[in-house]
Amino acid sequence: MGNLLTAITSTKLVRQLLCLDSGVLRVNADNMLAVPSPFYTLYHAPYYEMAVNTDLIAGTNDLNLSATPAGHVRVVTNVSMYYTGTVTNVYLFLRVFDGGSNYEVLSQRPPVTRVVYSHQCWIPVPEAYSIRLHVEGATVHDDAYLFAIGYEFLV
Repeated sequence: MGNLLTAITSTKLVRQLLCLDSGVLRVNADNMLAVPSPFYTLYHAPYYEMAVNTDLIAGTNDLNLSATPAGHVRVVTNVSMYYTGTVTNVYLFLRVFDGGSNYEVLSQRPPVTRVVYSHQCWIPVPEAYSIRLHVEGATVHDDAYLFAIGYEFLV
């Protein structure tokens, strides 16, 4: 198990998503993920945000939440996605976005129209990264909503 955890946490993406390079989380001598005790004193504020687009274009659309500010880490603990439109063959993808690359966290397959998908989660969002809802297959003037709540920490 230790070698597997070391191999997994050696990749840049995983290290960034788990905030290993920021010192918030680390792999200890037993190759276990560890949270340093000062982490609990770095709580900054609750985090909640919403993105809405009530005029989607046909095809592919992205809704982005704001990027995590410098010196902070967000932990998203609940996310909700909602789509309403005239077609049923629409896919929803929740991603972490670093400004250039998307890292898929979860997805919903059709039919998704008029259903609120709410997921309890634990998604660390390092500084300069954001949460993105990617909608595939929308028609003109469809609607998409993205809600996220959690916590923000100073690092």
